[in-house]
Amino acid sequence: MLTTSQLRQTAALSGVRDIAAIEIDVGLTHLLQLFHEKGLTEHLAFKGGTYLRKMVFGPKGRLSTDLDFTCRTDIALDDLTLGLLEALAGQYHGLSFRFDRNKDWYLTDEGCAANPVLTHPGNPNGIKVKIQVSTRERPIRPVVSAPQVEQSYFKHLSFTPAAIPSLALEEVCRHRFPWTRDSKPESQ
Repeated sequence: MLTTSQLRQTAALSGVRDIAAIEIDVGLTHLLQLFHEKGLTEHLAFKGGTYLRKMVFGPKGRLSTDLDFTCRTDIALDDLTLGLLEALAGQYHGLSFRFDRNKDWYLTDEGCAANPVLTHPGNPNGIKVKIQVSTRERPIRPVVSAPQVEQSYFKHLSFTPAAIPSLALEEVCRHRFPWTRDSKPESQ
């Protein structure tokens, strides 16, 4: 994890006043890398607002506090859930993950989700993030591993951010902005 000084430097370069926002972004980059290294992204396609920031707009994009995925294989939801729990069970590049399995982790008929708190030596209280995996739909367009848009803090990481399997931009926009499907939003 970046030091407090590196987080402040990144915030200043990004024009962000609150280093907590940068801390979350860096933490999400670590989570994407962890899921890649644990083989979870073989079953997942990245989507949502964080996808737009990390894969399309880069540091100019809106900061987000969650990772959204669509399951793209026939892996059993129980096996996927166990894989995610195992990935979050240990430390990773200075980050630890804390959550109450009874209230910060849940399964539904449409997927699974977790709300871990990411802690590190510079912030033992941590930051809360959200991870959601949808099993209700499968990708329509081919899933492509895309590189993350370069961010100023990448040079401080102890790993090179991996390319992440992602939904096609058109499909992300279709899910994110439903009025783009067939019509424009109705005027009030």
